[in-house]
Amino acid sequence: MIGMERLDVVGIGALNWDCLYQVPETQSDGEVVIENVWEGPGGSSANTVWALARWGLKTGFIGTVGGDQEGHYLIDAFVAVQTDTSRIRIVPDQPTGRVLGFFDPNGHRALYVLPGANLCFRLNPSDYQYCARSQLIHISPLAGREPFEQVRNLVTSLPPSVTVSLAPGSLYSRLDFSEMEPLLCRAQIVFLTKDELQNLTRQSALTDGIKALHDLGVTVIAVTMGTEGSWLSVAGKEWQEQAPQVTVVDGTGAGDAFAAGLLYGYLQGWDWADCLTIATKAAGFCLMAIGPRSGIPSLSSLLNDGPAVEQKPQHKVSEARQ
Repeated sequence: MIGMERLDVVGIGALNWDCLYQVPETQSDGEVVIENVWEGPGGSSANTVWALARWGLKTGFIGTVGGDQEGHYLIDAFVAVQTDTSRIRIVPDQPTGRVLGFFDPNGHRALYVLPGANLCFRLNPSDYQYCARSQLIHISPLAGREPFEQVRNLVTSLPPSVTVSLAPGSLYSRLDFSEMEPLLCRAQIVFLTKDELQNLTRQSALTDGIKALHDLGVTVIAVTMGTEGSWLSVAGKEWQEQAPQVTVVDGTGAGDAFAAGLLYGYLQGWDWADCLTIATKAAGFCLMAIGPRSGIPSLSSLLNDGPAVEQKPQHKVSEARQ
């Protein structure tokens, strides 16, 4: 039974049904015609775990969906890649979480979240045991005070044998730093955008924000910067990668794919330069399709095909992972 196995990765976070609308230009006040509509499974940690399962890792997920059709679709998407869904709870009287996203050809995006059943997220003692048996847990935000405290209590109770990976997103990055500190002190790997790093640490300079997280004990900090590429800092050693050379269709889920690529390399024991390269390739694949999972390739394509990536030599560090 998969629930009794030691899983490679357990994901924790929101389970959302994504409704994405392609528009010629995003508006803060105005009217435009919607050019294309896409619907499908989403949720940051869920997207990352789904990709890792597609690439052959043993995965599970802890989350909450409603008793509607979308909730069952979200579970079915995990079952299709053999992710353990025994810890996904169905709340019959609540709608499944939903994200309304608007994006344009210029890379601008606006997301609006209806948390729905995600607000009912709760953990029990058997969930703690489930996570304690995993090699790594990957966490993304859940709306609501009680779900946040549930996750924070879990993370601070995990044994040292479990690696904690955290993608705070915009929701958690806007919280007071003191509230996030217990999570950050336990996390070994943190994924952020450049803006999220600034919001979280209150440091305007990239290097100052990274240092603030290293000072808390975070070992691995991965920062995605859109067209500026990405930055990886591991215990003070740094690598920088250029953005993938692709025609961008939709940026939804690209950061989740990046996290999946980096975590895959980490769990395979690769050196950090190779982890960053495969993370960038995964993000590039995602950028070429609408939706967070549509572009995720097979493992063979990820390793052998895909967009060209190039590390910036002035920032490349030759040492293997420490």
